[in-house]
Amino acid sequence: MSRSTALLAAIALVWALLLVFQSTAGPVDGYVPAHVGRDGASVGLGPSLHGWFAQPLLNALGSIGVHAVYAALIFVLALLAALVQGTDVPRAVALVLAALIGLTALVNLPYLSNDLYLYGVMGEMQAHGIHPYENAPLQNYPPGALERIPWTSQTAAYGPLALNLFHLPASLAQDYSTRFWLLKSLLALPWLAALAIAARRSNRALAWIALSPLLWFEVLQSGHLEGWIGLALMVAVFAAQRGGRPGAMLVGASLALAVCMKLSAVVVLGAFGVHAYRRRDGTLPYVAVAFVLVAAALYIPHWKGAATFEGARVESLKVLRSIPALIAQTTGMSAQATRSLAAIGSVVALLTGSIVRWRGSSLATACVATLLVQAFLGRTFFQPWYLATAWMLVTPDLFGARDESWYMNPRLWSVLGVSALVGGYGVFLLSRSVSPGYQALSIAIILLPAAASLRWWHRT
Repeated sequence: MSRSTALLAAIALVWALLLVFQSTAGPVDGYVPAHVGRDGASVGLGPSLHGWFAQPLLNALGSIGVHAVYAALIFVLALLAALVQGTDVPRAVALVLAALIGLTALVNLPYLSNDLYLYGVMGEMQAHGIHPYENAPLQNYPPGALERIPWTSQTAAYGPLALNLFHLPASLAQDYSTRFWLLKSLLALPWLAALAIAARRSNRALAWIALSPLLWFEVLQSGHLEGWIGLALMVAVFAAQRGGRPGAMLVGASLALAVCMKLSAVVVLGAFGVHAYRRRDGTLPYVAVAFVLVAAALYIPHWKGAATFEGARVESLKVLRSIPALIAQTTGMSAQATRSLAAIGSVVALLTGSIVRWRGSSLATACVATLLVQAFLGRTFFQPWYLATAWMLVTPDLFGARDESWYMNPRLWSVLGVSALVGGYGVFLLSRSVSPGYQALSIAIILLPAAASLRWWHRT
């Protein structure tokens, strides 16, 4: 048996064990919304496994032991995936494993995030004529109905395209269970599209997308919007490489789709603007016009004046597990001041991508540099799924010639993929604390292994 085949077999085994312990440990926040069970969405894989294994495991290990094993399995799975990236992965085996893991992640309930339930609530609100830019979910549901669904006291922080995506299942189905699984499937489509694109490039590209725990957990299982943003940026980079007026218009349209999914994607506009300017082929106005037209077409039906961006403003006041947040907590800085610090970080991210592209690096490299800086300096609230978009753009062989920039190094991202999951979830699973000390430990676990590995690779 080859090394790569052995690693793939180990990944399959660890994934199966992780599903068992995941369903026994329960969600990170310790709760699945009550209406999910009542309406049938709990028929997924996780509740079935919970019924078979939960009590024996809890009797044998106790709650703390189950959570410790769960956190350890996340680490082992991510580490095995990082090791397999450097091997010659058999194409057929990688596709079969991706299909099995992808399917089990898709039919499982979210365990590392409850955001998917919030998306469903916002879709349900729109189906009843209640707009999420003007009304917070808690204003429209009875007490206790939205218990532990996150951010229900604020209006929507998402772009109009995201709201359209949330609304679609609610407009097509009446029962909660059908809407839930339809929405989860829609949010998994970017992974399938990226997998198809990567499969056409090379086995390395295929393995990068197919065997990524970061994408399994954050896009397939939790349904985060970064998958759609990553796909839009992939299309934008391909279109920019193609050039010409049609390509420029596709760039503008794709960027508008990314920004209208989440406003935070606006930081990549600097890199694309510099790219269009450096080409000196007169396509920059076509990029701008297409961007404005598509963004306007998406925003106008949802426009609610200043309320359109109120949710995004409130979102920026959350302070947790980021470098600006850590500075704020250790210095006693207010949430408003922390937001200003993160806003400066976002400007730095935009300028970083612009400078990187101006100095001759590829457009994909400039986007990744932008997203990396934004993830750690341009947010008051860091989550592992913020790295999923950049992960998709780092895919080897995706955009042609390999870029030698350190932030495009697949080995660095393999380490970062491990440390982001462990630092982002492992510490909280074991401590159940968000105190400054534990937040500092999370940030250290996320950043230091990648920094150390990068220094080691430079020396060797």
